[in-house]
Amino acid sequence: MADDAINITEIESYLATVESYVSELIAKIGMLPKVEEDGSSECPFAQKLYAEKEQAEAKVQVCLAKLGEYESWTHSEIARCRSNLTELIAHEQQLNRDSPKQKLSDAESKLAAVYNRLLNLAESIKETINKVEKALEKAGQKQYPQQALPQQPQMPSMSPQNPQMPPVPSQIPTGFDLGGNNFDNQLTGTLSIGPIE
Repeated sequence: MADDAINITEIESYLATVESYVSELIAKIGMLPKVEEDGSSECPFAQKLYAEKEQAEAKVQVCLAKLGEYESWTHSEIARCRSNLTELIAHEQQLNRDSPKQKLSDAESKLAAVYNRLLNLAESIKETINKVEKALEKAGQKQYPQQALPQQPQMPSMSPQNPQMPPVPSQIPTGFDLGGNNFDNQLTGTLSIGPIE
C-alpha cells in the first residue's frame, strides 16, 4: 500500500494548495470597488483590482478538473480496499494456527487504516470542490463592465472596394526574365551563394 500512501499524501497536499487559492480569490473579491457601467469608479485603480481577481479566478478554475480526477481515483481505491478487506477477513476466519492468523490480522489493520484515510480524503475532496464552486460563482458575479474595457483597433478591410487599401498590381515583378535560357542563368547565379558561415 506504499504507492497508495504516496498518492494520498499528494492529494492531501494538493487540497491544501487549492484551499489557499480559494482564500486568495475570496480576498480579491472582497477588495473590489464599485464600478459603474461606463467604467467610472471612486477607486483610481479599479480595473487593476478586477484584473487581479480574474487571475486568481483562473487559478481556482483550473483546479476543478484535477479535483475531479482525484475524486474518481479515491472512490476507486475505496472500492478496492473494501474488497481486499472482505477477502482478508474471510481468509483469517478459515485459519486455525495462530502465526499466519496474526499476520493476516496485522495486514487487515494496516489496510483498514488506509481505508479510513481514503474515506476521510473523499469527504475532504467533496468539501473542497464545494468551496471552489461557491467561490467561482461569487467571482462570476463581480465582473468589470465589458463596454468600459479599451477596444482593440480594427484592421482595415482587405476588400478591393476599400479606398484606404493600396491597389494590388495585376503583375508582380519577380526580377527574373522568365523566357529562354536567360532565366536558367539568373537562377543559377542566385543559388550559387557559396558556403554559409
